[in-house]
Amino acid sequence: MNYRFVYLLLFSSLFFACKSAEKLAQEKLAWEEAATAIKEIKKGGLVVLIPSHKEKFKAIDRLLASKDVSEKRKKEIQENKDRDILSIKEYSKKMIGAFREQYKFSSIYFIADSSFNEFKAGKREKIFFNDSMQIDNSIKMDYPNSYRLGIRLGSDQIIVIRDKNGQLMKDPFPWRHTYYFWMGIGFNAWVDNIEAMKNDAGRFSRRFNKFYRSVMEKETNIRLNQ
Repeated sequence: MNYRFVYLLLFSSLFFACKSAEKLAQEKLAWEEAATAIKEIKKGGLVVLIPSHKEKFKAIDRLLASKDVSEKRKKEIQENKDRDILSIKEYSKKMIGAFREQYKFSSIYFIADSSFNEFKAGKREKIFFNDSMQIDNSIKMDYPNSYRLGIRLGSDQIIVIRDKNGQLMKDPFPWRHTYYFWMGIGFNAWVDNIEAMKNDAGRFSRRFNKFYRSVMEKETNIRLNQ
């Protein structure tokens, strides 16, 4: 008998059994994390971070304060800045309106992405935008620690769902949908995609509902079989 072959076969079987058990454990953990997330969103809400472009405007302000930039050029820079601020605000108001109209799964809140660290640290006052993009202290979260985040990813106009620390959610959680914002020069190309915003807000709502139902059904079956 070729014992070397037998030992190799036994080792391979044990190795793959361990890998299979590890994979099942990882899948179980991923499901539990996803189930917790969708239940917390349902209970508390989705917090959408509105792009503020803080770093961009800080760089612009440095140019405006520079002695090396001519007054004529500063005037042009200031005019461009003012136009961009108006365009961003218009885009943000439309984004909020799209979610208000189409997202039905849970409560939804909007804050500036530059306020995320304060929000993460527990700030819940004078931080939420109303539909007019004004900070509105009358807006309160009924369950301040029960939420997940919706964040625009880079310059690709992809909205993704992240955990409370800002880390990407993982499958099987429905963590991604794309906003088809075909960008032009500056910010003006963003504000004309209201239907795309509505469609994706609606898709998030439907996918969340579907996943939430599957979580509830699975948990019910587990209880019934205990």
